[in-house]
Amino acid sequence: MVTVAILAAISLWLKDVSHLADLFDMKGFRHEPGTIIEDLRLISVNRQSAATQVLTAPRMIHFLDDDTLRLVAPRYDRFQAEGSRMQITARRGLVSEDRDNFYFLDEVRLRREADHGGVPLVLTTGYLRVMLGADRVRTDKPVHVQQGQSRIDAQGGMEADGKSRTMEFVGPVRSVYEK
Repeated sequence: MVTVAILAAISLWLKDVSHLADLFDMKGFRHEPGTIIEDLRLISVNRQSAATQVLTAPRMIHFLDDDTLRLVAPRYDRFQAEGSRMQITARRGLVSEDRDNFYFLDEVRLRREADHGGVPLVLTTGYLRVMLGADRVRTDKPVHVQQGQSRIDAQGGMEADGKSRTMEFVGPVRSVYEK
């Protein structure tokens, strides 16, 4: 009888302790939302109060444990000094804790207006990392780039540098150039 009572007490204690393990991960926090914002609109402005970047999403979820932001159907607009605009849309997005890296996932579409009214460049892929401080975008997924009738398909991804205005594609790569 004493053995049964001891086993019952140990069982109850283990049950209580096992619930504590569910509450905390190794950092001491569960990966649960700290803040949820509906109809998010963040605007960065320059010294002249003109918008330089706009990030919108129907829903943003902030996680306390890693300070990341998860976005539903994000749209990112970046306005250049010369008047051109770049827009990125996707089904999902993630913003890093340092707010310098944006990750766009699923049905990603980047559209960059050409300077002086030329033909816009449109890029589609399944994943795109935007490095704001370095002015670069990168993907390791297949990518399709089109500008007018010219197009490039790269199965291994690409990296574009906004400062040097270059794009590097990873093969196999197929392209068609039409003037």
